[in-house]
Amino acid sequence: KDVQKDNVGWDLEAVLGKVKLKVEVKGLSGNELSTELTPNEYKKSKDNRDEYRISVVLRALDNNPKLQIYSYSPDSDSWEDDEGHVLIFEERTSARLSSAVNNAD
Repeated sequence: KDVQKDNVGWDLEAVLGKVKLKVEVKGLSGNELSTELTPNEYKKSKDNRDEYRISVVLRALDNNPKLQIYSYSPDSDSWEDDEGHVLIFEERTSARLSSAVNNAD
């Protein structure tokens, strides 16, 4: 089920029996995995580790895209795919800027 518009912190919900996964999807045109999670996505990935998945499509625009699905492993305390690739999280702090001056003059 597509839940992107609900702003829940993930894009898709996949259900099989009693198992419900929350899937965040990232599509990249290149072959290198480098992307960002929004603050909401990042918080939800931490809050829902057991059922959260990060799905990355590399070469998304090519004829031969590559899908990598990462899940949290409590054994290694990291996010890994089936091939043993590990996601590296780099936390950042940011700010939004705007002008307090009325530019109508």
